[in-house]
Amino acid sequence: MKRIISALSIMVLSVSIFACITVTAAPTEIPKSSIINGNFEKSTNGKMPDNWELNVYNNVGTITYFKKTTNSAYVTITSDQPADARIKQLVQLEKSSTYLFTCEIKASGFKETTTNGAVLSVLGQTTGSKSLFDTKDQWVKSQLYIKTSDKIETSYPLTIGIGGHSSLNAGTASFRNVTLKLIKTAVPKDAAIISLSSSTINGGQSGNAVIPESSSSVIWIVIIVGVLLLGGVVYYIFVMRKSTPDDENPDKEGEEDKTSDETVEDEDFKKEEKPNSDNDLL
Repeated sequence: MKRIISALSIMVLSVSIFACITVTAAPTEIPKSSIINGNFEKSTNGKMPDNWELNVYNNVGTITYFKKTTNSAYVTITSDQPADARIKQLVQLEKSSTYLFTCEIKASGFKETTTNGAVLSVLGQTTGSKSLFDTKDQWVKSQLYIKTSDKIETSYPLTIGIGGHSSLNAGTASFRNVTLKLIKTAVPKDAAIISLSSSTINGGQSGNAVIPESSSSVIWIVIIVGVLLLGGVVYYIFVMRKSTPDDENPDKEGEEDKTSDETVEDEDFKKEEKPNSDNDLL
């Protein structure tokens, strides 16, 4: 009975650990074909808008969140040296679709005009919306069209910021009112557009696809829990059984009792057959 209880305890402990870790590492909800908190009005910590993440290369660049006042909340990204600094949000895009990604931008202080200024893009892409370098203290609407293939439906991190991959730049840009809309109309000629490839690499994942960080964590969690369960089985077989006291083995007790009874019977039999020395003398 104690062995059964021990085995059950190990199994319950392993399942509990698995449940706790899975809940802790559960991925956040990925919005489908839309942007969450695109107006930046929600901010739990007061330092960054909710549902957005930092993406700053080499720790160069400062990102500041400004709460809504009389107009709207906005995010300002600034750097006095060449940088690739932005904020991003992971969005699930449908296959065979075209999206219009927009944002209002106010840019200034960019002296280098051969690299990216203030842009909208998709993480991992070298291209993006038309760069803005100086909007004369005016909010200007920037647009980027995104087309997906007919084979891949997955999640992509959409970004807003300054500079880019191999296109670092220094300056200041503010962003507000980010939107993403599924459109059915044709893309205007000469519009900025990114076509997300359907080519598959690394075990079937799209070359442009980005797997949520928590997915790899879940894989490791499953492996760890599997090892724990296997360890529990091995512990039960090789440790618990060997360490079981003799008084917990009813078969052994029966054998010992039987041996004792046989020994007593043998001694009684010997006593009966022992010759009586007094009778021999008569």
